[in-house]
Amino acid sequence: MFQDIVTVMLFLNSVSILCYSLLLQAVSRLVAAYWKLRPGVLPLVWYVLVSCLLLFYLNHRSISARPLLILLLSVPGLLHYWISTMLRILASVPKTHSDPRDEDHKFL
Repeated sequence: MFQDIVTVMLFLNSVSILCYSLLLQAVSRLVAAYWKLRPGVLPLVWYVLVSCLLLFYLNHRSISARPLLILLLSVPGLLHYWISTMLRILASVPKTHSDPRDEDHKFL
């Protein structure tokens, strides 16, 4: 399966987004319903937990290369989590004032 570089790039990015973003968003929604944590605590705990699990399950010959692989693997997932969280926050902020300059372009 890992003979084609495009397959590797798509597979690793999707696994990264699943591990570091989608599951974290689901867990944060469930945890937010029961506990009120400080912002940033749950993502940090989740990052350490997933990184430790990947450290044990990653089959690579070089032990010293595992942390670098985990760091590189986590970048797309953390970017996806950050962007989706920012979009969710921005979508929940109500527009409180109208800019008079926007009135000129409201029919475009």
